[in-house]
This record gives sequence, C-alpha cells and structure tokens, in this order.
Amino acid sequence: MQGTDHPQAQWYWKSNSDPWSVNEKEEWSRYSDIQSDIIEEAFNQKTNKHLVELDNYWIDLNGSIQIGKHDRNKRRQIKRMLINRNESQSLREERFFFPEPLKKPFNEDRLDGGYHGFIKEWEEKNKTVLKKFFWKKIIKEVSNSDKVEQAANGIIFEGNRLGEKCESEWIAKQLRTVKNQDIEEIRKRCINLYSKECFLYKLVNKTLRENDATKVDTLAPFCYFLFDSWSNNSKNQYKMEVYRGANLDPEMIACYKKATGTYK
Repeated sequence: MQGTDHPQAQWYWKSNSDPWSVNEKEEWSRYSDIQSDIIEEAFNQKTNKHLVELDNYWIDLNGSIQIGKHDRNKRRQIKRMLINRNESQSLREERFFFPEPLKKPFNEDRLDGGYHGFIKEWEEKNKTVLKKFFWKKIIKEVSNSDKVEQAANGIIFEGNRLGEKCESEWIAKQLRTVKNQDIEEIRKRCINLYSKECFLYKLVNKTLRENDATKVDTLAPFCYFLFDSWSNNSKNQYKMEVYRGANLDPEMIACYKKATGTYK
C-alpha cells in the first residue's frame, strides 16, 4: 500500500464520444481505485507482460490503449498521472449520495448491543464443539488466517457473480498478503479495501442493509473484520457528525424520524 504523503498514480481513460477526434475537447475519466491499482502494478513490474486484464477491457501499456474485450475495435487512449493526497480525495458522489431511492433505511437485526446478527450467524455456523461437560462446551476457535481465507474466497465468489472477476481476485490477493500477520494489520487492510471505489462496498452495504442471509457464508467473514476493526480497537473509535444524501419517500423519512435517538 502506498503512503499517503507521496504522490500516487491514477490512471484515466479518454471519455470523449469520439476519442480519436482532433476537433473535440479532451475529456478524461478516472478508472476505479482497484482498476487503477491493477494497471499500476503491471506498469511497475519489469516484465515483458504489456497487456493488463480488467473485467471488460484489455489495457495495452505499450500503446497506452484500452481495448474492449467484446469488440477489439473499440479502443481509447489511456494516461497515467501522479496526484497528491488532496487531489486524490475527489468527491465520490455515487458513494455518498444515492441516486436511486433506498428500499430500506437500515437493518433492524442487531444483537448484543449493536453486534450484527448477520455476522453472529456466520460465527455460530463456524463453531466447532470439541467437548461437552454438562452445561459447558469447549469451542475450537477459527484462526484469523482461516477467517481471512474465507473472506477472500467469499469475495471472489460474489465478484464472479457480478462479472467482477479481476477486481475480486485482486481484493482477495490483498487480503491473503496479511492473513498470517497480526490482527491489527488485517483490520487495516480490510478498512483500506472497503474504502476503495469498487463493487465491494456497494455489495456489503446492500447486504447488511437488507440482511441478505444468502451471503452469510461469503461476505460475513469480511464484515467480521470490519466490525472488529472499530468495536475492539479504541484507536478507531471517535465521535463526529457525518452527512449523506439520499432520495427518500415519505415512508422512509418516517422510518428515520421514528429511529431518532436509537442505535442502528
């Protein structure tokens, strides 16, 4: 992971309606955080591999060209820019403002003073009872390394279902690099991956908000580390006001008003 005090590389693709026109004003769009990281990793590798695979495109680093996987005639220029930390903190409108109305404001299924029932269900399913002594059970704890591996495999599974094979495999690779490190490094990596602009945070948010039990086996391991990163680490706990935009209908507004002052 790159330090935040140094310029970071960001990759762009030319987004003009006609990217090869000499008469149009140039327009450039950012690749997602993970797409940019995938391209940058290949760019920095001193190998003969010049084609980089994304989910919908090939990136030709020699020619600085994006090539469509389904139509190789669809090509656009790409470019690499070094940006400082302030420039990289561009407003991510899609993340902080829902363009579509929410179907559900929050999940009511919370346990143990806020502990999410979604995660609790996964933990119960993964318990191995070694012995029973009358009223007492001896439980074999699942190692953090095994939990990270479950998280990585689950993200790959969900990513493949969404057509995000390359991004999900990159995320899993980043998780596996810390699987044998201490819990603090695992927490940091999960927070970092969740904060990246990609399919993962959208899927996690939707799953928890709708309490989608079909994703307990695949996403709960990753959610476990996210929850653990702030619930069991006082360094990550502080109070502040946050704001988020959303299109709400009267019923949703009533739900929020009713929940005022409660913990969700």
